[in-house]
Parts: sequence; C-alpha cells; structure tokens
Amino acid sequence: MILTNTQKLNLLQKYLGKADHAGGIQVAFHCPVCNDSRLEKKKLAVRISDGWYHCWVCGLSGKSFYTLLKKLAPQSLADPNMFNMLEKPPELQLAEVQEKIDKVELPTELYLVGLNETPDPDIVAVRRYLENRGLTRADMLRWRISATKQGSFKRKAIIPSFDAEGEANYFIARKIDDSTFKYNNCKRPKTEIVFNEVDIDWSKPVTLVEGVFDAINCPENTIPVLGSSLPRDSELFRKLWQNNCCVTVAFDPDLKAKSHKVCNDLSSVGLEVHQAWAPDGRDFGSMTKLEVKNVLQSARPWMKEDRLFFKIRNISSGSLF
Repeated sequence: MILTNTQKLNLLQKYLGKADHAGGIQVAFHCPVCNDSRLEKKKLAVRISDGWYHCWVCGLSGKSFYTLLKKLAPQSLADPNMFNMLEKPPELQLAEVQEKIDKVELPTELYLVGLNETPDPDIVAVRRYLENRGLTRADMLRWRISATKQGSFKRKAIIPSFDAEGEANYFIARKIDDSTFKYNNCKRPKTEIVFNEVDIDWSKPVTLVEGVFDAINCPENTIPVLGSSLPRDSELFRKLWQNNCCVTVAFDPDLKAKSHKVCNDLSSVGLEVHQAWAPDGRDFGSMTKLEVKNVLQSARPWMKEDRLFFKIRNISSGSLF
C-alpha cells in the first residue's frame, strides 16, 4: 500500500514528536541528537516525499526513512504500518527467516592444491596454472582452491564456497586448458547464496567485485557477485541491507552502467555506497594486490548525480537512455 504524504507525516510524528510546517513537502522535527532543551527549536528537516533528512545544527543527515528511524526511533521499525513507507525492496519485506537451502555436493576426491604435494600431473598443472596467474600458496589455501584426479572436473581449479555455518553452498570450476567455455559453475542459482559467507564480517565495510579471481587479489571482506549484476531479490543484497553495510562497488571499467545500477539499488535502501574502477583495459584479477589496494583506497562516495552525469556523457542518437 502506497502511503500519502499525510499518512507518512502522521507516522513520523508518532515516533519523532510534533512537526512544524506540517502542510508542506518538507517538515521539521526536534532533533534527538542535538537534544536542545528548547523544544521549539526544530532544526531536523525531513522531506516527506522520499525520506531525505538533515539537521541544520548537528549535521545529522541521510537519504531514507529507514536510516532516519533506525537512528532515532528503532522501535518504530517493528510497526507494521511503518513497513509501507520504508525504502526497502518489496522482496526484503518478506519474513527474515528463510528455509535453509540444500547442501551442495562438491566434486569428489578433492585435493587442496596449495597444500598437497601429489606428483599427479593434472594436480601439478592446476597449481602451475594458478601460480602463473600470480597466486601464492597462501592464496590457494585461503580460498581453499582444490583439484581432482578424475572425472569431468579433472584439470580444473575448483573454488568452493561455504555459508555462515561452514556448509558448502556453491562452487566454481575454472578450466586450465584453452576452451570456449572456461567455467563450470554449480547448478544452484547464484542469487540464493553469498559466496564464502563464512569469511565475511558483516560489521565491517564490504567490497563487491565481479569474479572470484578478482576477489582473490582484493583485501579481506570482498565478495564476488559472480557476474555483473546484483538482483534486489538476491541473498547477497538482503544480507547487505540487513546488516546496514558500507559497500564499495568495484567492477571492471567496461561495466560502468551496471556498476551505477548496483550503486543506485544499494543506495536506495539507505546504505552508504562507494565506487571504484580498475584502470581502463584491466581487471582486478590481472593486477597485483598492491595495485588493487591503491585503487580501492581511491574509492569515492557514490551519489545519484553520478549515475545521471554518466548517462548524460553517454547520450547517443539524441536519447538519454
């Protein structure tokens, strides 16, 4: 149900107190952060249409009803009437508890290539392939990269993923020989999982990259989205929103439009978003860890105007889209 501005105002006043200028698009409340003893001093401005807010005294600011109420009146988030005006994707308004997905069966007889010293030529070939890509033994062990001597996964670097409880939930297998189809991924929809959530600290900033080899060269707390998009109904999107994460989106330079789309979706649910690019013609998987670190340290806060300016710069045939 879409609420009118009057209904939104009534709900806000229920938890933030009486507002001034109640007849306009923008209203003002007494700011609980400033806590000025003069209750008539209402300097916390809130735009009723979209939840933008700013206190002209202490500088408290944000871009959504959700972050406003989470900071100032967290008890209001349990109000079922409040659900209808929070900028959460419809998919996130479902119950918090989801059914546990079935356990993934990894390929059989796996060997950790960073640890095992088997003379098997196919296992050795996988290790040499990874070393030629710049991976160290520590990288191989950190990402639990494996290989097998037999079956359809022979001569493939297998990178497994584990959920928060340590159960296998996905894997990718990268062929080391020339092939039209380089990857064999798990059959499970990638929207259902967070790749290697077992390694993620949701209380810290998170970096999003496209692929696993990009993530290997990035600092801790980096998650590969396994593609170039982040659907709003995906498990990863839900976890980022649920934990109110600060997110850096770091895609390849040829995917600027898709990066802006992901940034926009994350920002629309009240998250703090930053954006970074690999240098033109390169990707994080082909760079050194120091080069990647320097790029990520230069990430800048993303704003909605960034997407608009990008579209304007790329106008073709007289059309904005």
